[in-house]
Amino acid sequence: MSEWRLVYDSVRGTSHEVDDLPCQDSSRVLTHYTNSTSMLISVCADGAGSASFSDQGSQIACEKFAEHCQSYFVDDDAIRGVTQEVVADWLVDIRSAINDRAEELETDTRQLATTLLGCVIGEQASFFLQIGDGAMVYRSEDSFQFAFWPHTGEFANMTNFLTSDNFESQVEWKIVEEQLNDLAAFTDGLERLVLKFEDQTIHEPAITPMLEAIRDSQPEEDFSEPLRGFLTSEGVNERTDDDKTLILATRLNYGESDS
Repeated sequence: MSEWRLVYDSVRGTSHEVDDLPCQDSSRVLTHYTNSTSMLISVCADGAGSASFSDQGSQIACEKFAEHCQSYFVDDDAIRGVTQEVVADWLVDIRSAINDRAEELETDTRQLATTLLGCVIGEQASFFLQIGDGAMVYRSEDSFQFAFWPHTGEFANMTNFLTSDNFESQVEWKIVEEQLNDLAAFTDGLERLVLKFEDQTIHEPAITPMLEAIRDSQPEEDFSEPLRGFLTSEGVNERTDDDKTLILATRLNYGESDS
């Protein structure tokens, strides 16, 4: 059974600090254990900057996605059994929870607009789902690839949201049937650091040193402060003033066969 070492954080961007706005990004990562296997559940979400309560929308989206994954995924066969109907049911339920919060706040659901990037990585199969910008990149053998290229909306600097009326046509999901050993997921604040938009490739030096450091670390080492230091560093803030989320996870038995 594989074990994972991980670190993740969502931090407020400098523009939000100036305007005294909350961090509108949310994230959650956990190792999900069953009787026969362990799975990595990862999810992050980016609330729309123009929406008054999008920080709550992104938080609800992450919490509900993780709950559905913990209930549904019992082994790799469950991953392989995901269907369009299953995905649709989850998203409808997440939207319903966001709608309920909007009613409590006496506001329109659009004021809780959020993206959603979630995945479940099992022993030999993985599930990925995305609506909106940001990206999830993973390593299977020696190379990284992205699950989906970031979504852009009808106009520049726009994206798709789970709370949109036509969300069904904007959702991408897939199943990857091979062992994945490293994951990096991030919201759009870090896109230009990790992705090369000119040729739609991944700038691997932006993430591989951190993943290798996590893999080579001792169990008691905590990477939370170094990660937050990186996300709030001058070098990163010079590149983006947006909120930033970064999820890093590595399989500790990388290179070994599962029994």
